[in-house]
Amino acid sequence: MSKEKETNTKITKSKKGVSKMMYFTTPIYYVNDAPHIGHVFTTVNADFLTRFYKSLGYDTYFLTGTDEHGQKIAKAAQQANKTPREFTDTIVPKFFDVLNKMHIEINHFIRTTDPEHEALVQKWFQKFYDNGDIYKGKYKGKYCVDCEGYYGDDELLPGDLCPNHKKPVSVMEEETYFFKLSKYEFYVKELFAKKDFILPEKYKGEAHQRLSQGLKDVSISRKSTDWGVKVPFDKEHVVWVWFDALINYISGLQGKEQYWPATHILGKDIFWFHAVLWPAMLKAMNYEPPRFFVHGWWTTNGTKMSKSLNNFIPPETLTKYGVDEARYFLLRQMPCGEDSDFNSKFFEERYLELSNTVGNLINRVAIIAQKNYIDLTKDYPIEKSIQIEIDKTIKEVKDDLDSFKVQGAIMKIMSLGQFLNKYTNDTEPWKLVKTNKEKASVVVYNLVLGINLLTLLLEPCMPEKMKEARKIFRFKAEKITDIYILSTKKIKPEKVLEIEPKILFPMIMKFEF
Repeated sequence: MSKEKETNTKITKSKKGVSKMMYFTTPIYYVNDAPHIGHVFTTVNADFLTRFYKSLGYDTYFLTGTDEHGQKIAKAAQQANKTPREFTDTIVPKFFDVLNKMHIEINHFIRTTDPEHEALVQKWFQKFYDNGDIYKGKYKGKYCVDCEGYYGDDELLPGDLCPNHKKPVSVMEEETYFFKLSKYEFYVKELFAKKDFILPEKYKGEAHQRLSQGLKDVSISRKSTDWGVKVPFDKEHVVWVWFDALINYISGLQGKEQYWPATHILGKDIFWFHAVLWPAMLKAMNYEPPRFFVHGWWTTNGTKMSKSLNNFIPPETLTKYGVDEARYFLLRQMPCGEDSDFNSKFFEERYLELSNTVGNLINRVAIIAQKNYIDLTKDYPIEKSIQIEIDKTIKEVKDDLDSFKVQGAIMKIMSLGQFLNKYTNDTEPWKLVKTNKEKASVVVYNLVLGINLLTLLLEPCMPEKMKEARKIFRFKAEKITDIYILSTKKIKPEKVLEIEPKILFPMIMKFEF
């Protein structure tokens, strides 16, 4: 269920009595067109991490939403012969549809047109002005409407093209209010020196050159458009869309600021404003800095997917062979911080990986247990190798996710599946049961323990498929924390298996997109 809801997760206390909390966000997405694979990828990442940490006992909050102000939206609305608000109201439901289709569960969906958000933007803007962090001036520069930002000559491609959209920029000169970003230069550089501020670390290196040139004050209002939040003390100006949008990470908490600081999950193309301007704004308002998990781009034939290039993959194409299968592909395919290509060959490889490592294992073990009436509710000894593998997998997966190595974590989980398959082949319980049912029962019992963890760890990635798998064994564990102590009854099935095992990942002869 992905519709907006309030969290009712039980708060887990640490040893010091302080709640363990995690707050995950996606960027708020521009609504100048329908959602695509880029939106889906970022949001599935955030959903996966939220579900995983919740399973570890954390109290979590997950925010996503839409960015609805600025020249780009006004232009798209004009082309559609609608007012900006009418236009955004037609696009936003498409994002809700994607959340539902992709099994994404959120705590709140924010729109920058929400009155509560607009009020907070004006409150912050006034506070900055009162504290001397904002002043009035004039700005002239080269502006990309699609990026809603200015570029220096050294940042543009030949022919004055935007480096992201490959379109000509416009020269703009207007009266504006500036935010004193230069005032926070030392603070931002201090943050960049911290180990876990930005992951992966490679993106720090890419930003160092720009930081070494010094931070200039930023133009944060526009007179050239009236579609935006009005500057509270000067109604001729609207707040620059980026300045407006970043504040959503606070307004979207709806007063639940105990969840701050956030972990922001975002693509590398919007990394600079988030990692430089946003922490400076937060410092000016006395908030702790967030941390950033930055990912690469999806490509087709090495070219970045984007709406402006008309080569993006829509959600309906992505889910052609199953929603959870698509979620697995996205999380498993892209290396940490790198780009990845979407094509039929790679999707087939990932699907076969699921079928062979997870689907076949569950089917084989369930059939052996069922056909031979093995009572899995009995207390059998736990094999040392199984115990070691379970403990190792939990630790390694969490270590990877703490460092935003999502692909690495998925591969560690699948390594457990490979271990269990090898254990099955080595012990041959289908033969052993004919000569020594007690020994065969111990083997199957240990395999079921491993499958319990395997399906729990994969559930944040494939929530519906793994629920189906867990029904086969009637597992009672609901969180990873339930199987930290292997003596708990929650690790075992409720009773002897009776359900006919279902083929989770049926054979597909040919994959075509």
